[in-house]
Amino acid sequence: MIDRIDELELADLRSGRDQYSNLNLPALTQLKPLEAAQIAEALPLEVEQAAALRWLLRGLNVERAVAKVVLNRKAVEAIRDKQRVTKDLRESVGITDEELKRWMDTTRRREL
Repeated sequence: MIDRIDELELADLRSGRDQYSNLNLPALTQLKPLEAAQIAEALPLEVEQAAALRWLLRGLNVERAVAKVVLNRKAVEAIRDKQRVTKDLRESVGITDEELKRWMDTTRRREL
């Protein structure tokens, strides 16, 4: 079970580019076939399975590799949700992106 401290550590974990970055799922699976089966059970999307296998090869165990991929997915979903809300707000009041940005900057300065 991944606790909150582990989540924070995983969120800060970055990989950069390494020897695993360009490997596709079949190549990664050949390197760690038993773990690949476990990861496939936890993550239905092949792109996520490949990402988890890369984290595994970089030193995380299966549980933490899966948790890292899920955490990344949630972060991307949160960013997309925020972008969607911003777009909906902008469209509902009929202003441009630049006008919305200026309004948000002004609002932030007032809060400080």
